[in-house]
Amino acid sequence: RHTTQVKLPKVRELLLVLFTWKVGFACTDAAFFLKLQDNGFSKESITYLRTVMSPIEFLMPILVSHYTTGPRPLDLAMWQYVPRLLLGAVACGLVAYTPEEIGLEFTLVVMLFMAVHSAMSTSMFTAQMAFFARVSDPEIGGSYMTLLNTFANLGYLWTTMVATRLVDMLTVKSKDGEIEVDGFYATSVLTLGLGLTWFLLMRHRVEAIQVAHLSSWRVAAIRRGRAVSTTL
Repeated sequence: RHTTQVKLPKVRELLLVLFTWKVGFACTDAAFFLKLQDNGFSKESITYLRTVMSPIEFLMPILVSHYTTGPRPLDLAMWQYVPRLLLGAVACGLVAYTPEEIGLEFTLVVMLFMAVHSAMSTSMFTAQMAFFARVSDPEIGGSYMTLLNTFANLGYLWTTMVATRLVDMLTVKSKDGEIEVDGFYATSVLTLGLGLTWFLLMRHRVEAIQVAHLSSWRVAAIRRGRAVSTTL
């Protein structure tokens, strides 16, 4: 089944998008909270704040449903793409200016950052899933969604793994173990640049994918093509 789906040109284009579009967020997603912990922000506080974010993750799909239930759900994701990239620069600022003593004010700033980040990531995920549901071939059922979800997950996993590795590789320590050059900032700049490049190169492809007729996503189109070839 999956082999047949991948033969569809629009599916291949979408898989390319899913495999690459999170490269710009990779450093923030992979290393931001680890860097906060290194700077003295407790793991318990981060866990607590993540729990506080749960209502946002629950409510966002409802709040953005006006955009995701129509014929162009990916518009929502693309509108937020560059702002979410810039959120990575904010993450760098928070890491760079983490106070030695973590007080209420800084905790509230981190909570605000997490709220915005959670709202963006959840709404982009909702847009992605809404598009999957729209184009999935009903004749195949869940295997179509499984393929698309698998590539979306792989796109997150490989980018965050590479970003984590780059942070370590680009970090320079003295003989005493003190950090002289923090690879987090270099990796953040790199992923931001890659994300902006991706947006400039791929936004028109995403648009073409979104406006393609639903027949472009149907396995029956391949079968018809085979039938015509056999007849000829």
